[in-house]
Amino acid sequence: MDRVRADLATRPATTRSVVVAHAFVGGGAPSDSEQDIRVGGVDLVAASVFDGIDYVALGHLHGPQRVGPDDRIRYAGSPLAFSFGERHQRKSVTVVDLAADGSVDVELVPTPVPRPLVDVRATMASIESGEHRDAADAWVRVAVTDTVHPERMYARVKDRFPHALAITHEPADRPERQAARPVTATSDPVEVAADFVTFATGAAPSDDDRAVLTEAYEAAARAVHEDRGR
Repeated sequence: MDRVRADLATRPATTRSVVVAHAFVGGGAPSDSEQDIRVGGVDLVAASVFDGIDYVALGHLHGPQRVGPDDRIRYAGSPLAFSFGERHQRKSVTVVDLAADGSVDVELVPTPVPRPLVDVRATMASIESGEHRDAADAWVRVAVTDTVHPERMYARVKDRFPHALAITHEPADRPERQAARPVTATSDPVEVAADFVTFATGAAPSDDDRAVLTEAYEAAARAVHEDRGR
């Protein structure tokens, strides 16, 4: 920037200056989708680095914003959201008018967003009731809050939200998980599997579930025994 200012000093006083830079400038508000960047070991650039420049067009931060008290230093932001952390940002293109006297006028032109980003946190019954139908065409992050993991959870959520990008099971009233029992050479494999079912679904396996686990274990054990006998 010292070299830029030195060059400007050799030009007519009416020369307007624009600097384009990719950096994290102090005062900017980051989101959770930007990567950490360091140049020469420096991860934060002071806005004063750009003193003497009429307009500074910045890239890196995804939210459109100005840095400092006026519009002289701005991040245009990304035209589309890169994560759900950006769901409340209003994406735009920055149109800058740079007057002969160096004054800056900025217009933010909204960019077309094909689908909004929406968070849905609800029980499966609420999701299937149509209560969240307004989000049917959105990119959705869904947290299913049933105490017990619903059967066919993923498929049922996708049926209501075909554009869902993330689907998780996050019980609203699940007690703090207890430490898992240690698995040793003497542990009953069926009990180990049953513990996992309890951990993953929030409910102990039913008699039918245990029958399936037992059948699966016995089939695997037979296969191992037959393989060793060959």
